[in-house]
Amino acid sequence: MVSITNKLEELFKKWTGNNEKDFTRDGVIDEEKYENATKRILFILKEPSAPLQKSIEDAIKAKIILQNDGRAIKTLCDLIRVAWKGVRYRTFSPLGSWAYGLINMDKTFEEANKKENKDEAFLNSAIMNLKKIPRKKCNYAKLCEYVSVNKGYIKEEIEIIDPAIAVCCGTFDVLREKEVIPFRKISNSYGIYKTTEGKEIIFIKMCHPGAMRKGEDKYKELIENYKSAKAYQKEQDEVPV
Repeated sequence: MVSITNKLEELFKKWTGNNEKDFTRDGVIDEEKYENATKRILFILKEPSAPLQKSIEDAIKAKIILQNDGRAIKTLCDLIRVAWKGVRYRTFSPLGSWAYGLINMDKTFEEANKKENKDEAFLNSAIMNLKKIPRKKCNYAKLCEYVSVNKGYIKEEIEIIDPAIAVCCGTFDVLREKEVIPFRKISNSYGIYKTTEGKEIIFIKMCHPGAMRKGEDKYKELIENYKSAKAYQKEQDEVPV
């Protein structure tokens, strides 16, 4: 059976063609943990920052070796799993709390915000940027243009990762507007996509994790949005056919 990581690598080869300069590979952070997770969570962000791309390049130059197969760091997921061993920085730290909260619905923000809990939950997740080329500051018009051109690849990446929950970090509207994934917008906070196999993926609308809002407020919003989506699914399941 072909692994998710290998499927993504084949996709990225098609995506980049012969021009891989500054293309940031992403996907499943730790495939074994992701495959065994109680909830498969994917975080969808806009684009990598220039400093993040430099962190990957620095790790490549340092020839940091992956733990099991002797390969050097090549992707964002390698960097998170091997070099960072969890969350770092203003963008990624909240994602660890969010992952922990989605997996453990009864936990407070204080519990979800503990470093060890954030690290473990984040390593069980997947992460992707819609746009793979970094910029110092996101330009929404350029982002939309990139998504329009590459939406087939973006859709394929999401399908390969195959999450149960996709947390859209400032990307909910562009995914709908550019018809990347034809999910039904049930409310302003979530939508549901039914795959050809009949599986449902919940798409949750969230701000960027680094947005200037209280961390606890963002955490509570995410959990409430997810609870609303699950309640809607339950209602639909109980409707007589």
